[in-house]
Amino acid sequence: MYPPLSHLVHKVLRHPKAERRPSRPAWKTTDVRRIAETKCGMKIMVRYGGPEDAAALSDFHRRQRPEDLQFRFLTAMSTVSPERIAEMLNGDHEHKAIVLAFEEHGRTVLGYALVAGDNRFDTAEIALSVDPSFRRRGIASLLVYEAERFAESRGYGASLLIGSRQNRAVIELERSLGYSVRTMPDDATLSMAERSLAG
Repeated sequence: MYPPLSHLVHKVLRHPKAERRPSRPAWKTTDVRRIAETKCGMKIMVRYGGPEDAAALSDFHRRQRPEDLQFRFLTAMSTVSPERIAEMLNGDHEHKAIVLAFEEHGRTVLGYALVAGDNRFDTAEIALSVDPSFRRRGIASLLVYEAERFAESRGYGASLLIGSRQNRAVIELERSLGYSVRTMPDDATLSMAERSLAG
């Protein structure tokens, strides 16, 4: 439903004044794994993703409709390349991670939230996608919450979602989660949703 992490994040990822923080211990996908219940009562398994999830994420994207891929990547495409999937799963878990939602027994990906932040720990951008067959069951809200938890735990002050202004369902979701939604200043076809993560 959302584009690749935007130029806004990439502009500051290598900012010369970026704050340097102590490196964290090596992270494994098995470190965070739990069964969560959506607001509609659906039980799903939530965990961070890694390179071993490439096949499951590829299968997820093969189930997407063309318009879903266009909303997510903001370009017409019929498939998501192995290289792009590998990039999505290659998080440093300091600034970038992917949160995967599986069916309860952990075999099929139902959705994901890709989160990446700038090196100044100001803003973390969230890109979201949910299987069309499982929408309106609270999965998207849960994924946004998990992505925000990652950003907050790293010290980010705000979260940001960027998407097509035509995707009214997602804009409605963002507003219901307390995001302030406006048109992107340099692209009237896109919406930008922001929310402070300060306690």
